[in-house]
Amino acid sequence: AAPSRPEARAILARRGLFARRAFCSASKLVGGSGAMTTAHYDLIVIGGGSGGLATSKELAKLGAKVAVLDFVKPSQGTTWGLGGTCVNVGCIPKKLMHEAAQLGHSRTASAWFGWDPAEEEHEWGVLTKNVQDLVKSMSFAYRAQCTSNEVTLFDAFACFVDPHTVEATQRDGAVLTLTADSFILATGGRPSYPDVPGATEHCITSARSEEHTSELQSPI
Repeated sequence: AAPSRPEARAILARRGLFARRAFCSASKLVGGSGAMTTAHYDLIVIGGGSGGLATSKELAKLGAKVAVLDFVKPSQGTTWGLGGTCVNVGCIPKKLMHEAAQLGHSRTASAWFGWDPAEEEHEWGVLTKNVQDLVKSMSFAYRAQCTSNEVTLFDAFACFVDPHTVEATQRDGAVLTLTADSFILATGGRPSYPDVPGATEHCITSARSEEHTSELQSPI
């Protein structure tokens, strides 16, 4: 049987106390005004990527009251939905495009095995649409899973007021005051160019891939 809420909170306290203290001591605490709604949670996860979502759902299953704050600030010209870097601009799109390139290579090499690899132009627009449709469906599935596990989602940017309080600024400018016994920082990161000659001229980061469709299309 699943533990009761008090038992879940005890589990959370035992497992998360060190992380909470380490995080709060390293975080920049900022104040604010104009806060509107106040709500309290056993756990608030800041970051809606793979790690943050997995943690929030598992703790909710144990009976904890959990919220996730996910807000993607435009960086290098791009932003995306729930699911983090991996789902939106990282692992998933990368593997799908790699598979597209592999299929193209296999078709060319199939002549040796007796197949007739008719030369047909690759439909770049079809590939990118299908990739984006799959990414959006996965983001929607994450939202549905949070709902079914009673995890509260906020599309809001969090700033700490004190070790147990955050102000969450939503896209419409509304500010919520949220408190929690524990916090998990799962914000991930953004790609950066190394300080070496030619890096910015010849490298494409996941955050800027949409600006370089012609360069990506050529290898496909």
